[in-house]
Amino acid sequence: MKARIKRLAVVHPVHGAPFKDRAIVQYRDNKELVEQLKTYCRSKWPLPQTIQVDVHAAHILIDGSHTASYSLVEPRP
Repeated sequence: MKARIKRLAVVHPVHGAPFKDRAIVQYRDNKELVEQLKTYCRSKWPLPQTIQVDVHAAHILIDGSHTASYSLVEPRP
C-alpha cells in the first residue's frame, strides 16, 4: 500500500493573483488528488460547472477552458 502524501495546493487563476487560502490535500494517487482539488475548486467556482483537473499539466479546466493552474508544495513543520 502506498503512503499518503500531504501537500498544500496553491491555486493560481489565469487572470489574477493566487488564492490566499491553500488547499490541504492528502492523497495516495492521482485520482484522490483530482477529487480533493475539485472539491476545493467548487468552493471558488460554485456554479454548476464542469471542473476537470489535468495532473500532468497542473491545469484546472472549467467548462473546458483553462481557468487556473496549481502547484503542490510541502507544508512547513
